[in-house]
Amino acid sequence: MKFFVDDKEKEFFKQNGLLGIEEIFSPEEIDLLRREVEKKVFLHEVKDLALSGGEIQKILFSKKMAQVAFELAGKSPLRYGYDLFFRCSSAPKALSPSISPLLICACIPLESDETIEEHKPVPFILHQEDLYLPKGAVLFFAPNVLFSLSSSQAAPDPSYLLFVYSGLRAQYTYQVGDPFTHDLKRLGYVFGDRLKSATHPILYR
Repeated sequence: MKFFVDDKEKEFFKQNGLLGIEEIFSPEEIDLLRREVEKKVFLHEVKDLALSGGEIQKILFSKKMAQVAFELAGKSPLRYGYDLFFRCSSAPKALSPSISPLLICACIPLESDETIEEHKPVPFILHQEDLYLPKGAVLFFAPNVLFSLSSSQAAPDPSYLLFVYSGLRAQYTYQVGDPFTHDLKRLGYVFGDRLKSATHPILYR
């Protein structure tokens, strides 16, 4: 398993704002994550799924993913910002979250072997370049990178989980373009509050 990022990968990320890294998760972890996420989606829950604890939080708060995020972002500490389930057909065109600053983002393909074959990994299209990520890989990208996703016959509307790291002093702010801008109020936050470690822990120091 790969726990580090080499200089060439760091430079690629610096120049392009994105990088796919294989073997962040095992295929078994992805299968488990997908099953647990699908339970939440069935209940119409799509955001901040890690806050519910359990296996979703255990997998998403991975030290390995956080370490790679740190090596690419070059900043620490990294705090949990938010996560969001989406499908290719409803992929966000840009990030306009009510949490800032954001330091780095990770997009996790959730397709199972039943929906996409081993030799047909999940496709991404960013800046008109095709990236194909095998099961267990993660696409890391800078918060200002605009992206779109492609589908395939094997997975006509693939699903993903977006995981976002914020900074130590990240703040909850009102964003007119964020459909979830009022969500954190259910946790007792008001606009202008800094994120608290009780709900948004530090994942890498």
